[in-house]
Formats: sequence, structure tokens, C-alpha cells
Amino acid sequence: MNVSNHIHSEQAGHSGILFTVNRDGCFLMTDAMLEQLPFAGVSGNQLMRLHDLLGVETEPVISSLLEDTLTGCEEGVTRRIVIRDREGRLLTIGLCRMMGIAPGRMVCTLDECSFPGLAPVNVSRPVPAVDGVSSRADAFRQATGLAGDGVAIMLVGLNRPRNIEGPVAGHIWSRLTEKAAKRLQAVIGPRGLVARYSENVFVVINTQSAKSTLPAMSASTLVSSFDHSFEMDGMDFYVGVNVGTADVGTGAVNIGHCFRCAELALDDARRSGVPVRECTVQMVEAASAKLQLERDLRDAFEYDGFSLDLQPKIDMIGGRCRGFEALIRWRHPERGLLPPAQFIPMAEECGLIVPLTDWVLHEVCRLLKAERDAGRSPLPISINVPPSQLMHRELKDFIKVINAYDIPPSLIEFELTDAMSVGEHSRGIAMMSGLRAAGVKVSVGDFGAGYASLSRLVRLPVSILKIDRSFVDDLPSDPEACEVVTAIVRAANALDLKVVAAGVENDAQARFLTDLGVTTAQGFLFSRPLPPEKAFRLAEARVG
Repeated sequence: MNVSNHIHSEQAGHSGILFTVNRDGCFLMTDAMLEQLPFAGVSGNQLMRLHDLLGVETEPVISSLLEDTLTGCEEGVTRRIVIRDREGRLLTIGLCRMMGIAPGRMVCTLDECSFPGLAPVNVSRPVPAVDGVSSRADAFRQATGLAGDGVAIMLVGLNRPRNIEGPVAGHIWSRLTEKAAKRLQAVIGPRGLVARYSENVFVVINTQSAKSTLPAMSASTLVSSFDHSFEMDGMDFYVGVNVGTADVGTGAVNIGHCFRCAELALDDARRSGVPVRECTVQMVEAASAKLQLERDLRDAFEYDGFSLDLQPKIDMIGGRCRGFEALIRWRHPERGLLPPAQFIPMAEECGLIVPLTDWVLHEVCRLLKAERDAGRSPLPISINVPPSQLMHRELKDFIKVINAYDIPPSLIEFELTDAMSVGEHSRGIAMMSGLRAAGVKVSVGDFGAGYASLSRLVRLPVSILKIDRSFVDDLPSDPEACEVVTAIVRAANALDLKVVAAGVENDAQARFLTDLGVTTAQGFLFSRPLPPEKAFRLAEARVG
């Protein structure tokens, strides 16, 4: 809700209806004037006071507006308010003292607003695009002068209850979001507007005036309103929410930027597991830096900004090199050489993981072909592959590249960075089976997330299991780490899987693993990641 001042001369072309009201909000009009009422479903007998039109919950703010207009405004200056009536329609109400009107009386103008993007929530409508909501919010703001002293945007993200499952889960969730929308609208009341923002997110534009007598609306108020369950079909459903907020403030402002700030705050609230987060300067700066890094990453494909290091995998018994793990590096023009952890997650978020994975596969195949063409016997090289690459791509995408370099598929190993998640999807398992049938080795990378993962391991068509370095770090001094690693090795042996230990950095770790029967490892004890030529020469030297 927003109250603002406008010079009353604009009333000459007014499209609504004019009445005279007193300080109690009572309409002073004739029967002929009653016939002009433009609001469907409201008769003259029903409309005796402004409060009757708007509903009892608006009485404090209307009373405040009436009193402020009489005592605080000059003649000819209109005080306007954008508010909902009892039917949920948006109205612009203007109040003005004018010469020739008896003391204690005001001219009242009523207009019905129509802004589809911010009208009362209708969850049956298609979900509007983010830009569409922003533009409609901006249009509403410009048309109503919404720039008051307490305007804020809140994005309310709904969290799906755990007890929604089965074939009708989608229908139940749709009904719950409808109920959630109505609850939001009931809580925000005459203070502002609610609209659908995305599938599970609503936008609340809170327009509290500093002079309003209504209690301030806060994000925590919205959150606490969801402490109560939704009852449907005899069951209780609790919908958790996270809220991201951004202040609009006064004067000219970019509504789209405010929505973006609220998005950042909502994302941070969800990541942090907190109910409410307000956008900060630090969030905006971090988002800008991330956006710039994303642009730089896209540019890196143009200037050939990537390279590979290879980390040898060593047989701890005989000392011979058994193969390598390929690790991509990014030569950033300003920040220098960046390891995968600093850009791979971002590449997955922004859709660059596909070309990155393809680049690594092509480069590994090129290196293997060069070794073979030079008359040497190349060793297998593993490639880190995110699960998304198996879920959304075709087997031929990978096999075609390998065949183009005319190298044996057995020299390629796909090391899945989160194989346990693949075990829940039939498509991912089918892709793994197809790779194995084509001769490509498939391994579970960084295994050791917990005993619960062992049951899923049985379903995966893999031949190699890598123990996560977080467990190897604590060997052999930590009894719990020793128990976990022992259980992993026993499970791998039972499933006839080869085991590779990652992150081996000292002799004590190597001895413990060797005693368990683990023969292959990689880590700084044997070699750091090296440029391909040095890695290949190291392998030639380790012929024992």
C-alpha cells in the first residue's frame, strides 16, 4: 500500500467516480450518484462508508488517511492510496480538501486498477516468466506512483512436504500451492500485492506507509504464518518457506534489479537453511563477480584457455604406474591457473559442463593417440564425469569421439563424481551399462559418503571404486575412518570391484591400505598432478 500526494488538477480527466465524504468516511451523496457506482456486486445500500467497501481490516489505515488529509494536506492536494477492496480488487482512492466544500468534508475519487500480473493470485494461470512479472511490477509502480517510504519486495519460496508422494503427488502439491497463495494474500492484506513468480515461488510487494496505523509487515510474519498446517482430505501438510527480501526505497528504481536482489537473498536463505535472508551489498558483489567469472569461462573456449594435468595411479606393491586421472586446469588471464574446484561447479550451474566434458574427452583421446602413434603403449586415463552427463546425453555422443581418434575404448575410464545419485535413475544406469558394453571402464569416484551408499553400489554397473580422500586423510590414526575404509574394501571385494585409494600422502596410509588388499593408489606420496609429457615419462621410469 502506498500513500502519495498529487496536485488535484488531474481530476478534470478522472475516469473513476467522485463522491464527498466526511472525516468518518461516510459517503454524502444523492440517489443519482449511487447509480454511478462502477463496482459490480456493491449496491448503494451496502456502500455507506469507505470501510464498508474495503473491509474491516482496512479501517485503521483508512481512518488515518482521512484524518491526515483533513489536518495535514493543503487544499487542492490529493492524498492517494492503492488498496484492495473486500472482493480482492485493486482500488486507487484519492482524498482532497477543496475550496467551497464544507469543513470536515473531502472529495473522494475511486478508480479500479487493472494490472494482470499483480492482480489477486490466480494459481490456475500459467506461471509468468520472471521478466514478465518484473515488467508488470514496474508498470504498476509507474501507474500508481508506488515509490513510498516503505516498499519492499519479498520472494517466498515454498518447500514441498516430505509426505507428498505417489501418482497423485503433483495434484496434491498444486492444491497446496493454491492454498499457500491464499494464505499469503490473507496475511499481506491491504498492505501490498501477491503474484506468482515461478513454479514454487511467490512475490510479495509490501508497500507499508510510514504513517500507516497498520502493524508493519515483516518477512518473519510471513514465515510464521506457515507454522500452521494445511488440511486436505483428512491429512495435515506442513509447507516450509524461505524468504528473500530486497528494499525498493524511494524515487526512480530498477524493479528488475530489486527482483534480482531478492532472488540472491532467497537462494542464500535456501543454501544456508535459514527462514529469512535480506539482500546485502556483499551478495550483490559476489553475484557480479560470479557473473564475470562465467563470462570469462565462456571466453576461455575462444582463446584455448584450458589444459590438462595427469596424476599417476601407482601400484603400491611393485611401484609401477597403472594409469592416470585427467585434471582440467583453466589458465585465467588475470587470476592465473585455476583448479577444477574453482570453476566446475559454476560450469554445471550455467550449462558449460557439456562443452567442458567434451573438451576433456577430446584432449585425452588426442594424448592417447599421440602416445600410440609415437610407438609407445599408452596407459588408461580416467575422466571425471558429472552424473548430469549420463542423465541428459546419448551414448553415441561419447563413443563417436573415441572412435574418431581410433583408440581402444578400454583406455578410457569414466569416473563418476557422484555415482550414488545415478543409481536412482534408470537412464543413468542404462548409460553406464552401454559404456561398459562398448569397452569403456566405469568407476565410482570419491566413494565413502556413508554406509547407506553401499546398498546403492550393488545396482551400479561399475568395475572400479575409488575411496574418498577424506577417509584416507585420517588413516590409520582415526579408528572410525579405519572401520569405514575396511567396510568399503570388503564390499568392493564382495562385488568383485577393483579399488583405488585417493589422497595417499604418507607411508602409514599406504601400509594400512596395502594390508587391506588395496594395491592401487594416487596421491602426493607418489606424484603430484603433472603436465602430460612429464606424467608419461614418469610412467616409463616406473617399470618395476
